Amino acid sequence: MSKFVVSLTFWLALTVGAWVATAAIAAGPLETSGNVRWVVFASRQDVDEAIGLARRFGSEFGPPTVISTTNGWYAVAAGPLSVPDPAALKKKLSDAWWPPKDAFFSKAPTFIEKVWERPKSAVLAQASSFEQDPHVASAAGLQVLVESSNSRKVVRVRCGGQDVASATFDGDGPYNSTAASVARLDTSSPFPQVVATHFTGGAHCCTLMRVLTFVDGRWATVDMGEFDVDGPRVEDLNGDGTAELVGKDDSFDYAFAPYAGSHAPPKIYKLVGARIMDASHGAEFRRALVQMLLADQGLATQDDWRQNGYLAGWVAHNALVGNGAEAWRKMLDLYDRNSDWDLSVCTVPTKGFDPCPETAKRYRDFPTALREHLAQKGYGIDGIATAPAPTASVRPSFDCNKARTLTEIAICRSPQLAELDNVLAAGYAYLKSTQGLPAADAIGIPYWKMRAQCEGDYACIARRDVEEISAMAAVGAPVSLPTWASAPLPQPTSPPIAPAPTVARATDEPKPAPAPDHEASSGTGFFVTADGAIVTNAHVVEDCADIRVTTDQGATAMAKIVARDVRNDLALLSAGLAAKKTAAFRTSMRLGEGVEAFGYPLTSVLAKSGNFTLGNVSALVGIGEDSRYLQISAPVQPGNSGGPLLDQYGNLVGVVSAKLNALKLMVATNGDIPQNVNFAIKSSIVTSFMDANGAAYATGSAAQPMQPADLADQAKAMSVFIECR
Repeated sequence: MSKFVVSLTFWLALTVGAWVATAAIAAGPLETSGNVRWVVFASRQDVDEAIGLARRFGSEFGPPTVISTTNGWYAVAAGPLSVPDPAALKKKLSDAWWPPKDAFFSKAPTFIEKVWERPKSAVLAQASSFEQDPHVASAAGLQVLVESSNSRKVVRVRCGGQDVASATFDGDGPYNSTAASVARLDTSSPFPQVVATHFTGGAHCCTLMRVLTFVDGRWATVDMGEFDVDGPRVEDLNGDGTAELVGKDDSFDYAFAPYAGSHAPPKIYKLVGARIMDASHGAEFRRALVQMLLADQGLATQDDWRQNGYLAGWVAHNALVGNGAEAWRKMLDLYDRNSDWDLSVCTVPTKGFDPCPETAKRYRDFPTALREHLAQKGYGIDGIATAPAPTASVRPSFDCNKARTLTEIAICRSPQLAELDNVLAAGYAYLKSTQGLPAADAIGIPYWKMRAQCEGDYACIARRDVEEISAMAAVGAPVSLPTWASAPLPQPTSPPIAPAPTVARATDEPKPAPAPDHEASSGTGFFVTADGAIVTNAHVVEDCADIRVTTDQGATAMAKIVARDVRNDLALLSAGLAAKKTAAFRTSMRLGEGVEAFGYPLTSVLAKSGNFTLGNVSALVGIGEDSRYLQISAPVQPGNSGGPLLDQYGNLVGVVSAKLNALKLMVATNGDIPQNVNFAIKSSIVTSFMDANGAAYATGSAAQPMQPADLADQAKAMSVFIECR
């Protein structure tokens, strides 16, 4: 996750306003005419989430406002603006780093009334050392100057023509900057306070902050310490006329992930006399914190939900609003058990930067480290302490973050099945090294296929694993069954998983024992290079004696497999055919984007010239929260497997791979039959596969929407019909 996302999440990147009640502020006609438009950044069903988003958006196009609409949703918009040149303003929007890429202009025929507007800034006046900014600020009888003196920066406060207070910072270089803001942080004082900040320079560091305040008849300096990036910002968070300093909890940086992958909960500081108090747990700020949390969750990517750095800050943020125990339980299902980030602590004192002796390190898993960190930093862990503790970690031989099938997911959720899987992996490795790959595969492949047929049934998986371990032992592998293997397996407490996707190919799934004669099947592929390199699904070319590919022009050639990735269901073929059109990859998609699929499904029934369907991205993950997949509504049929999935610009965004088994889901849901629940492998997975195999490919740069008929022509030109014999 980039630091751009992290800084946005930490509420530090933009000037934000305070939360106020959501009673209607202004009523009246909001619909515009002529060249006048609203800039709409987002819409949400929850008003608090909409306010949370509005607080973090910039003001270049006017202060963001939350507006109720006729469909019950809430629009986050700015304006209205005069837009004589929509193309120029659209470019300005796209050039700014913060607006969502799908922001648009509207005459607002559905807008009803404003329910939230950004309040006036709590900063009364400000000055800084930047050349283009004023160096003097005046407010409420105070004059504040930012000056340079003997290679130092000085913030000087004057009242009645006399110096009354100052803050001095070392460092007056080209990368240093000093600023001062006048604001009322403590209304019991007769004067407003001066918040002095000094940026020391560096990629992630650091801002020094001091507050100058008049208390008990004299001016005092309150040293707040050192903060990451810009430090806390002045905001009147609850609209009571007294400003707070709102930042993030820097203790989460590097605690569970590298800096770029770290995520921190907000932290609210309140000035009381000459002391700074942590007010993050105050009831008066709970709704504002909920708004931040909802907006943060809405912008989180599927990858974020698998990152320990993000989950740590998310659990802490939930703890601030009273949802810590529920968030903790969800975290236990999501966290990355294969993270290599060092979470150990040293049990003996060390000097300076001396490393901790290996014998003195206490190693912790992520839940243990997070629980201890939350307790140490004062987050409420009463509910978390009583939440179910993570099961003793027994990892299978494969990466559970890449588990795709029901069987793989079941193994990851059961320590006993994971233990059996490790025994199998050891036996297979022994047979491969001592008797050769054919001997290992002679046992491994048939049982692997039989185990896949279990479709998540724990007893079935265990039975197949026990049989395979016994078979390996019979031919000399030094493996044995665990002592519990003859006892019944406990069922998992995790929620049931949706039925596995059925592979979209023209033949049935392979039987436990391969048939002597492979039945002909078919699928789809697409060109990635002009000299005939083709990408398709691995299952399309499984067990093929011959692979024949045919272009839309009728050119035919025999293809050979260059590389296969069975786990990610990808294969790279070489056919030597000249490509009329090659795919250009785009590696990011947004929920709801339009997509188009092309393939050669059911060629014995449907047109052999290919089939083109339209749909949308209905989820950014597949079965079991599998982040390698997109869920799409574009209809697909057996034979579509391996075909291209395009966006509205003609860029390739995925490879059609599977459709949900409707019959099994109907049984599981007591009669509900899913419609158009299909899956595609994300293009980022495909490009990683090609990079690993040294294959060339083009990246997509098309930004002009295409008509469906033109998209169909392009998809057909890059696609090939694949026959497996």
